[in-house]
Amino acid sequence: MKNTLHVLVLVPLLMFMAACSTTGRFKIPEGQKLMVTDRAVAPDALGTWNTSPFGWGGADYHLVDSSGRTTRSGKLKTKFRVASIFWPPFAIIYWPKGLAGDQVYDLTRPGDGNMVQDNAGGSMEPVRKAKNK
Repeated sequence: MKNTLHVLVLVPLLMFMAACSTTGRFKIPEGQKLMVTDRAVAPDALGTWNTSPFGWGGADYHLVDSSGRTTRSGKLKTKFRVASIFWPPFAIIYWPKGLAGDQVYDLTRPGDGNMVQDNAGGSMEPVRKAKNK
């Protein structure tokens, strides 16, 4: 009986923790800071970063050098989070996208058009437009 009670408490708790985060693995150029949808990325020693999920717009990124100037920007590949269908209240509306945690976002080389899509000329225009709306 006691074990059943533990399972009934532990399983929903684990589901809660899994449903309200997303994980990505990153390679960031040395001396650069990565921002993903205005969140500073601070990966661990293995390059893994956990964050809250993203909205329907996905995950825009920009790399900033030590002087605060944007050197590169674009969009990271995201995937639909099935958990958002079942997660109340209505996570499908505001948390449907997550990072592709099983692959590496390598920002040390030019975008591949799949995992990392660069904006032309490193422009910040899409990020500025989103902020002004």
